[in-house]
Amino acid sequence: MSSFVGSKKQQMKVYLLLFFNFIISNGFSQSKSFFSAKEYALLQNEIRKSTVDDALKLASKLEKSQVTEQKLFAKATISYFLQLKGEQKIADQKMEEAVLLSKTMPDSKEKWQSLAYINNYTGLIYWQRRKLSDALVKLQKGIEYSKKTGDIKQIIKLEINVATINNEIENYYLAINSLKKSDKMIKENNFLFDEDETLLIKSALFLNLGKNYEFLYKSNSENRIYLDSALICYKRAIAYSKPSIINKLRAQNNIAGLYLEQNKYDDAIKIYQNVLVECSENHLDNDFYVVSYNLGYSFFKKNKFDKALVYFDKVDSLFQNDKSKVNEYIKSKYFQSKIYENFKNYEKASEFASLYLENLEKNELKLNEEKEIINNIQNDQSLKKEMIELKEKYKFQILIKKLVFYFVLFITAFLIYIIIKNYKSKKVIEARFSLVLNEYRERVEELKKKNATLEQETQTIQSIPQGLTLDEEKEAEILKKLKDIELKKVFLNQDFTLQFVAKKIKTNTTYLSYIVNKNFEKSFSEYANELKINYVINEMISNAKYRKYSTQAIAESVGYKNATSFARSFNKKNWT
Repeated sequence: MSSFVGSKKQQMKVYLLLFFNFIISNGFSQSKSFFSAKEYALLQNEIRKSTVDDALKLASKLEKSQVTEQKLFAKATISYFLQLKGEQKIADQKMEEAVLLSKTMPDSKEKWQSLAYINNYTGLIYWQRRKLSDALVKLQKGIEYSKKTGDIKQIIKLEINVATINNEIENYYLAINSLKKSDKMIKENNFLFDEDETLLIKSALFLNLGKNYEFLYKSNSENRIYLDSALICYKRAIAYSKPSIINKLRAQNNIAGLYLEQNKYDDAIKIYQNVLVECSENHLDNDFYVVSYNLGYSFFKKNKFDKALVYFDKVDSLFQNDKSKVNEYIKSKYFQSKIYENFKNYEKASEFASLYLENLEKNELKLNEEKEIINNIQNDQSLKKEMIELKEKYKFQILIKKLVFYFVLFITAFLIYIIIKNYKSKKVIEARFSLVLNEYRERVEELKKKNATLEQETQTIQSIPQGLTLDEEKEAEILKKLKDIELKKVFLNQDFTLQFVAKKIKTNTTYLSYIVNKNFEKSFSEYANELKINYVINEMISNAKYRKYSTQAIAESVGYKNATSFARSFNKKNWT
């Protein structure tokens, strides 16, 4: 074995590197229309670890392949890296082309794998645009497709990305547990990964894990173990980030943020400035934007207001080109307002306070729905309150009469609206109840009149069915038992049937049916339903709580299985 190559593993790595360089210098220059499985795998890894511009060049070469799955992967990858450059329109176009290509593929392992790539990159794009719920849906779909193909590597990558979304919506413990599980899966399946893949995925994992510990520290600053854990994770992310400049810079950016938390402003600024230069050199526009804001905030904390304004101006300028990252833009308005207040330029301070509130309120609903964190919600609320006070303070000095007029007008209109709304709502409820109650009373009166008339008329006493003998004493006893059952409200039982009652009062169904028919002029079923319906109406009249029940709840309270059966029985009641 030569001294240049110390082991077979190193030798193989050199061969692969030379092979890949050969592809770049020869195969790509000829715009290859087909790549072998080995070439395709090498290209995928090289694209993932390259800078944005280099990755786009490689993916553009791969896009010329005539193999559908290779072309599809290239388009999805180009879409993601174009998003990182802030070119959303072209990014969307490329992803649409990838989706259309997937529809031309027959159901197969290659198709499911391609759909996993599409959903992963789409999820990451939505995450960049802060469409967190959409991102989560796409990533979960990607996991489903990867499970279909048994692609453990892709499942691990997608799970790490899902943990990123959980971090955004403040599910820190869930994200940490998920990332630790992914780390265990990597160790158990390390034979699936080559060296660069292991470095890439470990770097992403520890970068993500550090973010969760960082936010746990911010929500509980007394527990320094989270701060120490975050710092350790970020340093490990940097150690693993050799193939990925993006992960390295993001980890450094986050370490600087931890220094800010500890008021180590000079250390933080030094790191931010270095990261800013590297972001510019590697055309990482999104990260350049975030770091610009971080530098502005750092100089603000040091009371270097002129320098802070320079970086906040950069944020404003970059935001005009890509308005997906609204958080840093809104926060910059807050600090610009505070700076101009310090300069005693109250007009400017009020102007930036208005811009802050206008943009914050415009995005507040979306932020709450997505649970996106702008450092933390409580901090945002306190900042918002402070800005409202500042705005009212100086606007009162500038336009006191106008402010008071509109304030009083708004409060008056709001109170009138609430009063009218409550009044109308109350009237509707009272009208509905009154209608039911009056209808019931009218029907009860009609029934009383009919009963009075019937008592005066000569009634034809029904004859006892042939062969049935029942003396008056026995009949009176059964009627008494029926009355007891009514008083005890046994009829509310779902099993209140002819057979049930006959067994309850120790008689047979023939006697019971005859006595009910003779004394109440209705079948047993009609008799039972009337008891239930009368109970419901009496409860509605006397029990305010009962009137709030749903139809289903009322039905169940008197032994009906569902609201439909109850309504049918109610309508069948003989009111005349």
